[in-house]
Amino acid sequence: MKAKNQQRSMMMKDLEQQIQRLGLVPLLTHLQVRLSKVVPASSDDAGQTPYWYVHAGQFIRQTDWQADPQQVLAQLAAIDSLTAAETPTILSEKGAQLQIGWQLPAALLVPLFTQVYHKEFNDDYIAFSNAVYLQLDQNLTRLRYALSYWLGASRNGRSVLNRKTAQFADAATLQTALRVGADAPVRLVGTHADLAKHGIDGLVIQRLDLDPFTTDGISLTTLHFLKLWAIFCLLLPLPKDINKQLHLAEQFNQKVASEQPNATTQAQKSLLQLVQNLQQLAVHLQLNPTVLDLYAAAVKDPKLTKSARLAATPDFVAQQQQWVAIEQKGHPEQLRGYLDFSPASQAVLTTAYQQGLQIGNVDAGADLIQIKRGTHSTWLQQGTVTAKTPLVAAKVVADRQVVKQQLAQAGLNVPAGHVYTSWADAQNDFNTSFGQKALVVKPKQGCGGVTAFTRPTSLAVFQAAFEKAQQVNRQVLVESFVAGTSYRFLVIGTHVASVLERVAANVVGDGRTTIADLITHKNGTLQEKALQLDDRAQQVLATQGYSAATILPRGTQAWLQHETDLRNERLEVSADMDATYQELAVAIARQFHLGVAGVDLIIPNLYLAYQPDQPQLATVLGLHAAPDLMPHLQPTFGDKRPVTTKLLQYVL
Repeated sequence: MKAKNQQRSMMMKDLEQQIQRLGLVPLLTHLQVRLSKVVPASSDDAGQTPYWYVHAGQFIRQTDWQADPQQVLAQLAAIDSLTAAETPTILSEKGAQLQIGWQLPAALLVPLFTQVYHKEFNDDYIAFSNAVYLQLDQNLTRLRYALSYWLGASRNGRSVLNRKTAQFADAATLQTALRVGADAPVRLVGTHADLAKHGIDGLVIQRLDLDPFTTDGISLTTLHFLKLWAIFCLLLPLPKDINKQLHLAEQFNQKVASEQPNATTQAQKSLLQLVQNLQQLAVHLQLNPTVLDLYAAAVKDPKLTKSARLAATPDFVAQQQQWVAIEQKGHPEQLRGYLDFSPASQAVLTTAYQQGLQIGNVDAGADLIQIKRGTHSTWLQQGTVTAKTPLVAAKVVADRQVVKQQLAQAGLNVPAGHVYTSWADAQNDFNTSFGQKALVVKPKQGCGGVTAFTRPTSLAVFQAAFEKAQQVNRQVLVESFVAGTSYRFLVIGTHVASVLERVAANVVGDGRTTIADLITHKNGTLQEKALQLDDRAQQVLATQGYSAATILPRGTQAWLQHETDLRNERLEVSADMDATYQELAVAIARQFHLGVAGVDLIIPNLYLAYQPDQPQLATVLGLHAAPDLMPHLQPTFGDKRPVTTKLLQYVL
């Protein structure tokens, strides 16, 4: 059996040549990566998900298998931020280690087997795949000294973890490689106990030092390097006397790992040759070779290695514990690794990780995320635009006037109004019709640009509001102002997930502070710093007899605008809202075929049941196909509702 395995290893010598001949070189970069971080567990109640769990006294964080190193690192950052409370100072803890796994793409292995190696392996694809993984295992093992030098991070040598290997990892044959212990530096892994029979699914390098100069234990540059390193080891031919070479490699690794951090390594010559070979491979794969610059420089100057940098900083551990804890926790509402996404998408991703759902492709530019549960997957944009959101319905809902017409035809109460495309027409109607009424001026489509007047206003002020709306959309909708309390209903599926009472921008006096300073102070407590002391706010203050310099008596409230929105105070009132209004909101969303929607209603009395024959009990102000989740997750008063959980239940 040993001779047979050696014979098959010899047959794999031309692997790189065959990959080139078949035009499979681009598929090498499809190699998938998974990161695992193992640290001492502080408790056994940290929770169990596919992304983090406690096993044998160790707290393990683990990403999905992915081909894009940037997405892998984003996952690790997110997982770290969600579990920072369990192990806030992990990078300097004794026993902490990094593990990196690789999976070979089937798109690469299958054509190699069917077109080249099927005869040599007697049409046994599993035997062929196992042989390829074995070759990768053997090359990674015999070149382990390179990772000890480049990635080692210990004051007392290059790498304590690699110096204290519990056993010699005999990878001379498949049988011996499969028998290595769980603590071996390199380990073949799979979903079945009998990997020789059912097949190897991947390979894991263990016992790597966490990088103390990064927040999450590894940098993106290092991850790109390690992926290139795995491809290099996959293509590297094996020596004939592999068993002897593996023993010599283990001894050499021990020497390199035990070197003093500032000493010139005895592996310098071979490391420089490895860098040169890696640079050639990077160019061949059309990857950025500059990722190797740092590694080449560290070979020539050992003071640039992580171990030397660590040894040169006596107080580094204490400093690192502080900033890593801060960075990993970050802002409670932000998910590190995904900071370029909208807050709503970050919130959905947070819940997905906590539920152990698989995160698929993501695109920060489009604010687009893919989430999977088993065989089901879905896409979400901006947190609430789902694969179930009809495109036509979303376009219809974007037109406020069309929505009003449809709702009015259904017998629902909507504000009276008219659409204008020219100021001349609006001016004429203002002078002859609605100039003495309370009004709301808003763009027919688009966000923002809304101005409300709770009492008749002047033509000049009305014109300013009209022009403000036209900056958003050429067509302007002028409506009657409807007095009453405004509510936002978040509809998900056939239920209302949350109801918020919307409050217009305001400040409350303390008897000592000017309104201008009250605004500054209040903005410091708001997520979006929504309060503005602009011309419109000055006008609204003036109607109340105030100015920016006014010192309000203690407890006196001053309004800055009459428009209600969700950036200011919002009260979670789901428990108080009569169920009939929630049913009404669901019916409105269903009328436009929306599974996720924001419905804005004016309701005089939230406790009084809605009656269809009394439409004045509720006035529909608007409908939104992509409602913002964040106000519901961050109510000013009241307990937040699990809206992201409800959303994921609906889409999956």
